[in-house]
Formats: sequence, structure tokens, C-alpha cells
Amino acid sequence: MKHRRETNQIIAHVTKLSEMAIDRGDYVLSQEEQGRVDQLVEMRLRGVPLQQVLGEVDFLDLKLRLTKDVLIPRQETEILAERIIESIDPGEGKVALDLCTGSGCIGLAVKKAFPQLKVILSDISPMAADIAKGNAELNGLDVEVLVAHLFEELGEVKIDYLFCNPPYIPAHEFAMLDKSVKDHEPSIALLGGSDGLMFYRMIEEDAKNCLNQNAQCFFEIGYNQGEGVKEVFSGAAWTNQRVYPDYASHDRFFFLEFSSLPGVK
Repeated sequence: MKHRRETNQIIAHVTKLSEMAIDRGDYVLSQEEQGRVDQLVEMRLRGVPLQQVLGEVDFLDLKLRLTKDVLIPRQETEILAERIIESIDPGEGKVALDLCTGSGCIGLAVKKAFPQLKVILSDISPMAADIAKGNAELNGLDVEVLVAHLFEELGEVKIDYLFCNPPYIPAHEFAMLDKSVKDHEPSIALLGGSDGLMFYRMIEEDAKNCLNQNAQCFFEIGYNQGEGVKEVFSGAAWTNQRVYPDYASHDRFFFLEFSSLPGVK
């Protein structure tokens, strides 16, 4: 059943017809269409994720284009974006930064919900930044896109809302990932050092000079990293830490706020 459904999705993608129309079986593929379908089915049989085969994915109210240069947005990241949208109330002049943006999914979803909010998308990968920029244009969203390592290139801009789904897979767990992930998604967007917390430590160190008072921060984290990230952000500058589970009751989201206390840099 799964293979049939995926094949129908591929046919619908090639023909621009609905899956319901394809499932009825009353459409005859042209020779050109059949050749393209065969090509895409062969890619899927080689283990290429369906989203990369199709080159696109739906994410909340967005249509996002994908390549092997960015992570495929997961349901957990959709939940994160929804929680962010429910949690913030941006006023005039507020600025949001989607760090390690990849396809741009989080920042673009927030921008669509709050058109008045200034949103910056940033990624160290030029290829990812190009994809994020293209996805912004595809969805008619006006954002700024940076190629940068973490907070570099922000200049004097101060951030009110920080969103980040950083690389958080520990090095020793990489070999255990499903082949569709480790063989077809960028390792630079997956590997988070020996314990998976490397990027959270760098963010904790570097963010303090880039955040406004009472800035809200929203992270996706690994399935067992709740206590670890709380320890990383245990300093006096960080308040109101909360760890939330995903639908499988695993650690998945970490929210907190920044307070620029006297003596804290």
C-alpha cells in the first residue's frame, strides 16, 4: 500500500493532477510523463527520500522546495513552528532570527503568520541559504537571508525572537541513523559533536551580545537532551526554561528567555 501511494504521489507530481484523480486510474500517461515517472520511481527505489524525489514538501501553509543540501522538515519541526506562532506577539520593530535555517521552514512559517515581523534566515551553508531564499520568494515572503556561522553578519541588529533547529545528533549515534537520513541528508546539519550539545554551547556563549532584553528563544533538541540543554543554559542570564515532549513523550523542544542582568555579558 505504501509503494502504491508513493507511486501515485510521484505520478501526481509529474502530471500536476490530484492523487484522487490518479487513484481512479482514468488518466493515461504520455510517453514523456511515463519516462519521468520511471526516473523518479527508480530514485525512490535507491532509497532517496520521497520528499527529495519530489523536490518539495508541504510545511504548515507553505510549499517548500528541497534538495540534498537541506534537512527534510519533520513533523516535530512543524510542531515547533506552531508553538512559536502560539507563543509570540510581535510588536512594531521586533526582529526574529531563524538560526541554522536550512530550507527556511521555521522562519518562513512565522513570517507568514506575522507579516509585520522582521525575519532573518541564517545558515552557514551557501546552498542552504540559496534554498531558503528561493522558498521565501516562492511563498511571497519578504525576509533577509544571511550566509553566516551562527550570529556572524548580524552587525548591530538585536534579536527579540530566536528560533533554531541546530545539528544535535551525537557523533556516536550517526552510524545508527536510518540510511535515508545519513546517506541523503547533509551531515553538517545533523552532527552536534560528541554529545550532540556542541551548537547549544556555542549559541549560549555567543547569543548574549545579540539578544534584546527578554528575548524569547525556541529550540528543537534531541530525544534525550532536555537535562543537557538546561545545564548548558543554567547561567543567570537565562530564565523561564521549559522542556516540552513530542508526541512520543521524548524531549524535543526547549524554550527559554534572556535577561540582560547587570554584570552579564
